[in-house]
Amino acid sequence: MNTRSLWMQPLQSNDAAPLISSSPARYVRFGCFDLDRQRQELFREGVRIPMSRKVLEVLMILIERPGEVVTRETLRNRLWPPDFHVNYNANVNTTVNKLRLILGDSTDQPMFVATIPRRGYAFIAKTEFLDRPPVRESSSPLAASRDSARKERFQSGIAGKVLGLLLAGMIMGALVAYFALHQ
Repeated sequence: MNTRSLWMQPLQSNDAAPLISSSPARYVRFGCFDLDRQRQELFREGVRIPMSRKVLEVLMILIERPGEVVTRETLRNRLWPPDFHVNYNANVNTTVNKLRLILGDSTDQPMFVATIPRRGYAFIAKTEFLDRPPVRESSSPLAASRDSARKERFQSGIAGKVLGLLLAGMIMGALVAYFALHQ
C-alpha cells in the first residue's frame, strides 16, 4: 500500500476509541519477524529481539490496525497516562524511530512503518495472524551460510586468542631465560 494513498484516506474509525485487535490470534508474522502478542516478544528468524516496553507497545498498537493510520494522539494516549508530564511529540518520535531501527526500516522507503505527515503512522507490511506458533522453514542456503560464517568467525576468534596466549607465554619464557643467563 502506498503511503501517499494512506495519507489521503479519511480515518475509518473514531481514533480516540480504544484500538481493538483486528484478530484474536496470538501470533503475528511479518517479513522475517514473528510477534508473540501474549508473551509480548518479538523474534527475527527465531531469535528473540530485546526491546523496551514502549517500543514493543508501539509495534503492538500499529499491528492492531495494519494498513490504517494510527494518529500520534492515539499513541500518546495509549503509551502515557494523561497526568504524566513528558514531551509527547519527542517521545513518540523517538519511540517510533527506535522501532524502525529494530526492524531495519527506513523513513525514505519504509517496509514496515510509514509516516503519514501531520497525522501519524501506519503499519504497511503484509501481516499474517496465526493461532499457533509460526514455524520457520528450515534454514535457507543464505541463512545456513550466514550461520556457518558466524561459527567460523567465533572459532577463528578463539583460535587467535589461544595462539596469542601461546605466543605471549613463549616470549615470557624466552625473556625469563635470557635474564637468568645474563645476571
